Amino acid sequence: MARLQHRARKPMLRRLLDCILKICQTCGALKPSDPAHSIAADRSGDGEVTSWFFIVAGLLACGGTGNAASCPVVMNPPAVVVEYNGNITVSCWLLAEDAIGMGWESTAGGTGLMKNIDKVTLQIKSVVDWALSPRCYVKMADGSQCDVVLPVTVYKSMHSVSLHMFQSSPMLEDNHYSVRCEITSVAPARNLTVYLHKGNKLLQAEPILESNPRPVHKVSVMNVAVDRNDDGAQIWCEAKLTFPQVGLYLPAVRSGSQRLSVEYPPTFIHPENETLEVAARSKLHLNCTAEGKPPPDYTWRDLQSGQNLNEKGSTLAPSFHLQGTYSCTASNIHGIRTKYFTIRETAGNHPTMLVVIIVITIIVVRALLGSGLAICIFCQRRGHFQPTPSGIV
Repeated sequence: MARLQHRARKPMLRRLLDCILKICQTCGALKPSDPAHSIAADRSGDGEVTSWFFIVAGLLACGGTGNAASCPVVMNPPAVVVEYNGNITVSCWLLAEDAIGMGWESTAGGTGLMKNIDKVTLQIKSVVDWALSPRCYVKMADGSQCDVVLPVTVYKSMHSVSLHMFQSSPMLEDNHYSVRCEITSVAPARNLTVYLHKGNKLLQAEPILESNPRPVHKVSVMNVAVDRNDDGAQIWCEAKLTFPQVGLYLPAVRSGSQRLSVEYPPTFIHPENETLEVAARSKLHLNCTAEGKPPPDYTWRDLQSGQNLNEKGSTLAPSFHLQGTYSCTASNIHGIRTKYFTIRETAGNHPTMLVVIIVITIIVVRALLGSGLAICIFCQRRGHFQPTPSGIV
């Protein structure tokens, strides 16, 4: 009796396995050359156990729907992502022996009940239903009926992406500002992610939460921090529709760019105070160049006399100088910065200067004495030399 029951189960098992093999070939999980094909012809007891293993593995490999455990069908493909007005073709395979028939129930492409078949195909040439939800159903011999819903996602790429800044006036460094990215006519928004870029740097990525499957208009508000290095940088956003469950990643749609204008207080290129040792009467050049936006104004002051100097630029090169401290102030509407220069004369250079003066004096005296002596000798020879009294005239 056991042998008869075993033989009765064999045709159904082979048919079920053949069905799974066909489906897995279609979805790419199994190739005709794979060893599983030889299992289908195995008629031993061990072959039956192994065949059941491959049936379960085949169902998992083809990714059947979650309801397939309670309803004996499997779909290929198990889920569909289609562009609006696009077409789809989906096969539903029957895995039961005691079924009267099967069919597709759908707002488009429905087949009605079809008897004595083990596969029914849904074909829709133009998908225009945003909430399309086809069902593959099976009517069993006992009058019961079950169905499995085919997950369908209908998408439409966004019409446009635009960027708007809430700040109309120039930005100030170390502050945060709001940026609005607008995406028009996109579906489904739940698969949308918005990205904010500053130059080549990604600042933020924000997924959109939306349950409506139809095209919608979405706004994403994000914050951006700026500093002086961002002045002149380009800021822009982009939006992407992605469907990782089927490996579909649509090209990003990018907004136009906007140029950031960031203002900041002055900062000296060389911020530290300076002490300069210079030789007397040597050239002097003081530099307190600062970076700022708007460009800073400069004020120089002699702290010894307490007076402002006439120089209005970033450098000071006086024709003469005294020992002491000078201040340079750089200022704009956002801040004031001051730097100090202390000047000291180098004492070691004074003897050298004195020697130079003495040498020059000796040369001049000798030249004058030599000229006077020659004139006297010349006058004596001519007889015109007359001594002049040294008294008061």
